[in-house]
Amino acid sequence: MKFTLLTYNVLFNKAFPRLPSILEQYQPDIVCLQEVDTSEENLNKLEKYGYRLADYANCFIEFGKIWGVATYFKPDKFNFLNSKPILLSNGFYELLRMIIRMFKNKGLRRTILKTNLDIKLTKKTVTVYNLHLSAISLNSLRIKQLKKIDLDELDKDGSVILTGDFNFPIERKKLEDIMNKYRLKEATHNLFYTMRFPVTAFNQFGFIYRLLYFLFSKVVRKIWVNEVKLDYIFYRGLKNISTQRLDYNDSDHFPILSKFEL
Repeated sequence: MKFTLLTYNVLFNKAFPRLPSILEQYQPDIVCLQEVDTSEENLNKLEKYGYRLADYANCFIEFGKIWGVATYFKPDKFNFLNSKPILLSNGFYELLRMIIRMFKNKGLRRTILKTNLDIKLTKKTVTVYNLHLSAISLNSLRIKQLKKIDLDELDKDGSVILTGDFNFPIERKKLEDIMNKYRLKEATHNLFYTMRFPVTAFNQFGFIYRLLYFLFSKVVRKIWVNEVKLDYIFYRGLKNISTQRLDYNDSDHFPILSKFEL
């Protein structure tokens, strides 16, 4: 049985309005979103395109809104079994923001959303981890966050997909070593970049955020020119048929589509 998975950081929901055109053209069976507006009104908008929300998890507050990760599936191919959020350790920047917004943030933390889906045709289970690791932090924190997943459990037999915004701009060897240890293969190995730094990406946001983005992007451009790889799809217990970066420029990330066979 073949199915496709799409992962996409929608840049504080900026890319969400055009998401239906991607879904209609490519018809992914599983959709993993990051930096999505987790209000009920927004999340329910994809139902009219044949998708069902498996679950979502709130991660942080920015610009007066709550943002998080959300996983959708096509109910004609999958049954939803269960899901659970895996709470992550926050980085210094996130802790600082939490202190500043003590009464607003309500203890929100970065989260990995684990979802178990049952394939209707084969009755086999696929476990999908939708993640968005900390951005303004060291790789040591991101590795610590990644290890919040029960990696020893991943060493058992079963079909598993880890996908999302890993925020690993450098020292990817450490990330790859962890994945190799638990027999996870990379479906995105053929992609050399998944993110760009458009000058106008944050024009709609506040001055402080635009300034931080401008300074950060200047540093990144100095090192990696204008493109960097932050989004990954790792898998096990499946056959990866193809993976492609879709040419949509509504976010600073590109949507990534992978086809699998089980």
